[in-house]
Amino acid sequence: MKRNTLLTCILDAIDDICYVSDPETYELLYINRAGRALFPGKDGGIGGKCYEVLQQLDKPCDFCTNSLISPGTKYCWERYHPHLKKHFALTDTMISVNGKMLRLEVTRNITEYKTIQQELQHRLFLEKSLVDCVECLVSGESIAESMHGLLSIVGKYYGADRAYIFEIHYDKEIVQNTYEWCRPGVSAEISNLQNVPLNAIWLWLKRFKEQGAFIISSLKTLSPDSMDYRILKAQGINSLMVAPLMSKNKIIGFLGVDDPSLHTDELRLLKAIPLFVQDELMKRRMLEKMEWLSFRDALTGLYNRNKYTVAVNEIMECPPQKLGIIYVDINGLKAANDTYGHEYGDRIISKVAAHIKASVQGDIYRVGGDEFVVLCPNVDESSLEEMIIILRERMADEDASISIGTSWNDHVPDAADLIRFADHRMYVEKQNYYKSQLGGRKIRMDDAARQLCAAIEAGDFQVFFQLQVDLQTGAVAGAEAMVGKVDESNSLVSPDKFIPIYELEGIIRHLDFYVLDITCASLNALAKAGLNFPIMLNLSPFTLQERGVVSDISKLCRSFGVNPSGLCFKMPGTAGGTDHTFLRGLVTEFQRNGFQAALSGVCYGSSNLAVLTSVHFNTVILDKSFVCTIGNNPRAEAFLVHALSLCRSLGSICSLAEGVETNVQAAFLKKAGCCLGQGGLFSKPVEAEKLQEFVPELERRLVAVVRD
Repeated sequence: MKRNTLLTCILDAIDDICYVSDPETYELLYINRAGRALFPGKDGGIGGKCYEVLQQLDKPCDFCTNSLISPGTKYCWERYHPHLKKHFALTDTMISVNGKMLRLEVTRNITEYKTIQQELQHRLFLEKSLVDCVECLVSGESIAESMHGLLSIVGKYYGADRAYIFEIHYDKEIVQNTYEWCRPGVSAEISNLQNVPLNAIWLWLKRFKEQGAFIISSLKTLSPDSMDYRILKAQGINSLMVAPLMSKNKIIGFLGVDDPSLHTDELRLLKAIPLFVQDELMKRRMLEKMEWLSFRDALTGLYNRNKYTVAVNEIMECPPQKLGIIYVDINGLKAANDTYGHEYGDRIISKVAAHIKASVQGDIYRVGGDEFVVLCPNVDESSLEEMIIILRERMADEDASISIGTSWNDHVPDAADLIRFADHRMYVEKQNYYKSQLGGRKIRMDDAARQLCAAIEAGDFQVFFQLQVDLQTGAVAGAEAMVGKVDESNSLVSPDKFIPIYELEGIIRHLDFYVLDITCASLNALAKAGLNFPIMLNLSPFTLQERGVVSDISKLCRSFGVNPSGLCFKMPGTAGGTDHTFLRGLVTEFQRNGFQAALSGVCYGSSNLAVLTSVHFNTVILDKSFVCTIGNNPRAEAFLVHALSLCRSLGSICSLAEGVETNVQAAFLKKAGCCLGQGGLFSKPVEAEKLQEFVPELERRLVAVVRD
């Protein structure tokens, strides 16, 4: 047998493809049986161009290796044949035949091997992706961070535009997109997919139950009239892959990817991930429930005091541009509980809570048994007032009644200050409730209010007047009304012992107006005796903040025939908080009705002369804590001189020094230009009924004291 025949038989017997071509002309010179079977044609295409026969190209291959091979060397490489859809391992070399260099290529079909290899690589990639997902869930600082990391892995694995998690709320019959990852350049849709009606995915729920995870390969497979078609079409989604999230054989949501481009026939990762995700979601729901129990009031469902504390701290750390506060208190709840039982009281609380929720826009907190606070960040003052009107209208026809206090500011200097002010105003309004009770307009009368009024009627409170002296002339120029309480041992109790209690109980108004009654009666009697000087009163801040208080005082003056100019009301610079808007409005209203206003506590605490830059008072009162240092503290004396000089520069403001006890103090104040003095040096407090007789005698003695 000839040598060439023998070689041909050998090459035809092997399964690998073997061919020879001319590297210069690309002419196919030889191809063995395996090649001829794979590339059918006359003689296997011998005589044609190798790139035409073997690659179905019309020009030399751009991946040709002719330039990489030479005699005695081999070039090994792999290539996927797109027309045959097979993988090949190729070995190329140059051989010499009759003195001419020819290309020899031996090609082995490795498709099965590559398929196994790719499957193994895919499996490794799948397992790595799954491990990465689990690691994301475990290592994330928050569930939101964990879920976003997991979805990014899932989205990249499938080459998707989006990966997301939807959760089902059967109690609300809605589906919500709770987590989402988007490929760069793809717009987020999570905000558009909140509160989706549950019936919009009923077909999906059915498919989840029947087959678990599934693929929508194209919108064309859906009916244009279906809800899911409309939702996907609106978002520009053409295809998706989804898998259900389960808990105790119940579908609680689903995990999905939009428009996947990789592994589109592979659901293993999408099926495996929910096993871990649903556990995390259930943990989150359990934590949310625990947080709900920690931060929610069990009776009303509103936020509780724990959450209120957190919210206030957040506002203090990062104040909003505007802040409105609503403070609500249920009137007479204790009496209702005592009379009708706590079940009845709980119904009142629930009813009031429901009305508040329906009336306001803000976070509502039940901070006590009968107290609610509403925090309204970035709300306009007009909107806040409108909420209050709505709430009052809703409560108008209820058996229960409430007291409301509000505050608002457009620069929030101190949130705690605003809250305290709203609390004060609520207590002020509560005094109106107690007043109406005592007037017979409520069946259930409050015990504390009734006891206070009974004590007033019994004469347990005595009103005294301490006279104010003109330091330049010694004439009596005014007086201050004071109140004391007679205890069981017939001893006089100072007001600082009982006034804070009445303020706390919200009933101080009754005592304030009792003192006002006695004062008006005394002014009337003094006027008839030819003695005309103003009397100063120190009303509680709660009473001063009461709605309509100036109108009520004006009516009282008219009933006694007293000129309003005979009354001067002391006001602390802290009334209304650090913002002076309320204080300025209150002083203006008093003065517009003919009354005088005095700024108390100057040189002491947070009330200071700076208030005078925005509020126009008739009198400035120097606090006795500074006056008592005269003769012992040069720095305090210098400050007093400065304060008095400032008062004179402001024009018609009268200056009054409290607590003048020594001649040294009186002489210093007189020299410094202080207008009036008040204290033990001039007189002790005089009982109201003795004032008319005492003033002339005292004035004669005081003129001598001042002259000396």
